[in-house]
Amino acid sequence: MDPGTGESRNAISFESDWKSGTYLIVTLRPPDSHENRNLLARLDREQERIRDENEWMRQDEEAEAFAKRAEGELRESHGGTIPLNTLRALLPANADPLIPQDPSRRALFAQHLAEIAEGAVLDYALLQSDPLDTDPMTSGRELLSSGACTACRGSCCRSGGDLAYLTEETIVRSLQAHPDRTIAQIMNSYLEHLPAESVVNSCIYHSGTGCGLPRSLRSSTCNRYLCGKLRNLRAALPESRPPPVLAVMFDAGKWTRTALIDETGVKILAEELPRDPPGTEDAGSPGFLERK
Repeated sequence: MDPGTGESRNAISFESDWKSGTYLIVTLRPPDSHENRNLLARLDREQERIRDENEWMRQDEEAEAFAKRAEGELRESHGGTIPLNTLRALLPANADPLIPQDPSRRALFAQHLAEIAEGAVLDYALLQSDPLDTDPMTSGRELLSSGACTACRGSCCRSGGDLAYLTEETIVRSLQAHPDRTIAQIMNSYLEHLPAESVVNSCIYHSGTGCGLPRSLRSSTCNRYLCGKLRNLRAALPESRPPPVLAVMFDAGKWTRTALIDETGVKILAEELPRDPPGTEDAGSPGFLERK
């Protein structure tokens, strides 16, 4: 700390000539601020976990009745498309629309990235590398689980916000995996993957095709997290040759889409109309549309 200015002598400066402009980030951080931020992040994640567990255990009779009716109607309209051994499940979904990425949001993320990069460099010897599983299992149950996440379209991604669950430990992992790269190069790799559009009220990397980051750059939270409803479904499935799943999916208690999921992929059988971006809602538009 410089006694004359009160600024950290070890602050990290970073410039990025990115597509939307140039960022100049200079972080002036008290020595213990990242510990406080990590503590708050852990508390937030714990609160989210408790809410998720409560939602997993809650039995919604109205939603169950809706799902049962929907299955009957879809079996009538789709003939033999839905196998007799199909397992019906209620799962979460994200139905929010895409919007252009706000430049101010990019700047906030770049600030966060510079802060955790500084922490990773200064505390490299003290930090544990964020674990990474780049080769997910390919059993039938794992493939079906992956399909459920595809059909959901990122309900759990909403909590990523402008920070994308990235921490100093995530940067340490990248430094260890690429010892030939500078910290500026690693930071650039994150900025280069920012999508031009992202899902409203969700993670800054949440694009129309999923996460904008490759698995090797994501946090372990993103690579390993399973919501309570999906864990509940997985518990009912055998590891190999699981039956197809008819996923009746809800976003904040409102039906969003119904999908048939098996080891080969996802087929959307019915879906509500896409939501309008904020500020463009049409009060006279219908609530949902079935698509076959």
